[in-house]
Amino acid sequence: MARELPDFCSRGPYVGTDDDEGLRSAILTASAEGWEGPATGVVARSLDAATGRQLAQAVKRGVVFSALGREESRLDTMGWAWQVLRMSEEAIASAASPWGYWTASTKNQVSRWRDAASPEESFDPSMMPIVSDPLPGECDAPLVGIGEIGPVLGGAVEALVVAGVDETLAWAGMRRVAELAMSASSRAHTSAAQDPRLADLGYSPAAARRMMTLVKGSRRGTKAPVLGLGPDQLRERAQEVADLVRDSGVPALTT
Repeated sequence: MARELPDFCSRGPYVGTDDDEGLRSAILTASAEGWEGPATGVVARSLDAATGRQLAQAVKRGVVFSALGREESRLDTMGWAWQVLRMSEEAIASAASPWGYWTASTKNQVSRWRDAASPEESFDPSMMPIVSDPLPGECDAPLVGIGEIGPVLGGAVEALVVAGVDETLAWAGMRRVAELAMSASSRAHTSAAQDPRLADLGYSPAAARRMMTLVKGSRRGTKAPVLGLGPDQLRERAQEVADLVRDSGVPALTT
């Protein structure tokens, strides 16, 4: 279990991710204070400010592999990062890049122990959990196993990845959209836009709706479903989804 974060005020000085020397100094000072002085707050605020970018991949893996909500995964990842820091503070403070060392060590720990997948492994869709407990407001939909997605939707996932969507989120999003598509078909697009699980994965309502259009086609029939798309059309439609994910400001794209 990850170590709990110390209590800290969200307002106050912090160290940016481009300032390795500042982080080194803050860690050494906090350690000298026994992790009970003001420098501890500086380090904690620095971690809080950096998690969205420095540890975005670890947060996403918590959502996909460990069935955590996005905010829950963010806080849990911060807890793991704090544990890594307290266990390896000397190594982090003496590293050429404290931010880089801390980030890499945290990613390794959460991948190995929380998300049950080593960072060296390529993505295996079968490792995604089956979540049975519904979220508040979640549409009741039949569960779809990864093995049931098949080559057509699998090809759509590949197109999303090529367009820039993170592979884990592309698979998880397609799986959830397939589940919703099998529920009340007349409301599938609305259900996708309002679905808490897709939101937790990083899909904005517009991106989730466009993902459903990719699978089922448009409600008025002006856009064909994925079964009727040629390679060029599939690439174009997948790019539309990726662009909406990017516009949502959620770090769900590959870099």
